[in-house]
Amino acid sequence: MFFLTAADTERLNIRGSRDPLGLVPIWGDFGRKVVENLTGASNSARGFTTLLLGLHFAERVSAGLPDRESVRLAAFLKFEQLAGFARFIRNEDANTRGITQIKKRLSDGEGRRIRSGAAQELQILSNQTTYGIWGLFITPAIDSGLVVPKDLTLTAASRELLDRDYLPMLRAGSRDEGATIETILSKAASEVEPQGRHAGLFEALGKILSPSFRKAEQQFYHTHLILGGEKARKQGWQPRFAELMEAVLPKDEYFDHRSLTRLIKAANAPTDGPLRDQLVRIRDLEGLLVASANLFGFLQHRDKAKVLDVVKELRKEWGKGLRHVRRAEIADMAPDLCRILGNQAAGERLVALAATLNSGKWEEAIDLTLAHNQFVMSSRNGSQPWIQRSGEKLDVRYRGDSHPALLAPADLAEQWRSTFYLNPLKLVSDQLRGRA
Repeated sequence: MFFLTAADTERLNIRGSRDPLGLVPIWGDFGRKVVENLTGASNSARGFTTLLLGLHFAERVSAGLPDRESVRLAAFLKFEQLAGFARFIRNEDANTRGITQIKKRLSDGEGRRIRSGAAQELQILSNQTTYGIWGLFITPAIDSGLVVPKDLTLTAASRELLDRDYLPMLRAGSRDEGATIETILSKAASEVEPQGRHAGLFEALGKILSPSFRKAEQQFYHTHLILGGEKARKQGWQPRFAELMEAVLPKDEYFDHRSLTRLIKAANAPTDGPLRDQLVRIRDLEGLLVASANLFGFLQHRDKAKVLDVVKELRKEWGKGLRHVRRAEIADMAPDLCRILGNQAAGERLVALAATLNSGKWEEAIDLTLAHNQFVMSSRNGSQPWIQRSGEKLDVRYRGDSHPALLAPADLAEQWRSTFYLNPLKLVSDQLRGRA
């Protein structure tokens, strides 16, 4: 049975989640209005190339078989392995999922023989179906107009790209390496020799999956990945945001808070008002999200501490309040926060938290933060809160692995943690424009 997943959720399930305040759905909702197709994990243009080729060959191998669906998935996983090894061997490209296992197996076999298969012990990730290209790229590919949602086949535009650019490169040598791929994928497990009898195959795959993009590829992926799906190109904000991003931000610059500020200033065309307003909302929301996450992480390491002592610590570090947390602007977002959280009181609680962080009412901020963690954990799966207030002391149930200190207000004001799907768009754009 095929399944779609837009996020690597299994890795996040530690005692319920690594998102104890339920912030991911909030920034995800706000960011999705600007970037409509990509996710935090689908940040590799060559990942999409691997997806398209994998779906093509898996469809050919499984066509007409009674157990078509399971054969198709197994074939796809095996192709993903071939693509990952080819990218690293031929291009020294480590920007591929499963790179740790790829390096290990190349080292174990000294690069002479690689065993490929869909069995668990041959996969390049602990669960390649979930954590690999299949689980993380199909939904963004559908939203980008590359894959048909009904049966997960390639759209006409994707097939045209393969027929025009990729498949001929597999037939350029003395043998049809496309047929070689089909032979390998048809077997439960295969031994491939990148430097021996399969050297031609790895050379062809290496050329197709090169970190450098040919002009026709750039145009294709820019249209579908950077400008977004058909809906975004017709009526969304993503095309204009991408235009501003590529005009204003250098291609080797990591997207951060300052990048967002520059784009807000650059969005000054007569028709940019709605987009600019949304970017301002994202900026203001991030101020609250970063501050609340920093506070909660700090509280996780104050087990058995008196609340009044913690208040003194907050007052020492954050003074009379965090002025960059815009209480009025967050209050205007209350309807969206209530909708996203599915709870009126929870949305209003975040508005109140913004007000207390802004005004320096630290004990109230602590109580609101703990109440919100209790709501999130209870509504998610009935779990217990990570921190509770027991009388005048904090009772920490789960500390986590990190030990975050309170950031200085000036640093908090410029922190960029949530991405809002803007970072993967910038990263894919950089790849298409020549950044490896």
